[in-house]
Amino acid sequence: PLGEDERGLLILVGAHPVLRSTFKLPERYASRITGWVRCDRLKPRLGSKDGVVFDSEWFKFIRQMTEWLREKICPLIEERRGMMFTLVKIGFRIDPTSGVDLNRL
Repeated sequence: PLGEDERGLLILVGAHPVLRSTFKLPERYASRITGWVRCDRLKPRLGSKDGVVFDSEWFKFIRQMTEWLREKICPLIEERRGMMFTLVKIGFRIDPTSGVDLNRL
């Protein structure tokens, strides 16, 4: 399992790290997921590049990421659970206008 500073996904707005989140996943999954997600449609806090505005776009992003992790990534971890060490490293960019994961195209 990962240390506290590596656990979860680092959320980037532009090239600036904003927050690391486990998206409220159960510990058995959160401790095995690391990486980053870039979403430029989120609004940085005025005067601060290391914060984000918690508006409707933020909550939509959190909901979409949580659903995606629960539907796609958690089952992957579960099916490989018998292995000694399972670590899922994620990195992708979300298109700012459509919200579509560009790596899936």
